[in-house]
Amino acid sequence: MSFKKCKVAYPVHDEEKERKIYRDHTISNQWEYESALRKLALCLCEQYIQKRDTETKEKITEIYNYKFEFYNRENTFKKINFDSILIHRKEIFNSEILID
Repeated sequence: MSFKKCKVAYPVHDEEKERKIYRDHTISNQWEYESALRKLALCLCEQYIQKRDTETKEKITEIYNYKFEFYNRENTFKKINFDSILIHRKEIFNSEILID
């Protein structure tokens, strides 16, 4: 996926098998997509800080408002202003996939 100068690659797994981590734990294509989307948002935030433009701001806001399935929105996504999104971008768009 890409937007302007930011580009993020992510794996797409066989729908039947998906990516097995260990035992019964797997990572789905949707989870990989959401992780990549967050990485893209981080890159866009860095670009926006260097050069502010409306199109990049709108894309960051779009990703911020995305209905993430695998990342808990209650804990990480609160309605905040755009400057706060930029300041807290590393926490808001943390793309790590954690399995317990």
